[in-house]
Amino acid sequence: MSENTPKTIQDALKNASNAQENTFKAKDKAKPGRKPLPPHLKQNHTITFYLSQEEYDTLKALADQEADSVSFFVKRYVLKHLIRG
Repeated sequence: MSENTPKTIQDALKNASNAQENTFKAKDKAKPGRKPLPPHLKQNHTITFYLSQEEYDTLKALADQEADSVSFFVKRYVLKHLIRG
């Protein structure tokens, strides 16, 4: 054994630099990843409807003209007409 190795647990705890502080230090660091959205900006409600192939093709052609996905195109169209009245 080297001179610096403690012989008992009590010796190790006496010589440790505040073990509890080191344990909780990581908790104080910023968490990695994306920050959560505030509740008023979350979009967590779903609406589902079914279309025939012909209806979907027509809708897809209109969405392609706007360079949008079908779902974004429908959402924008519905919200625009709801707001307009």
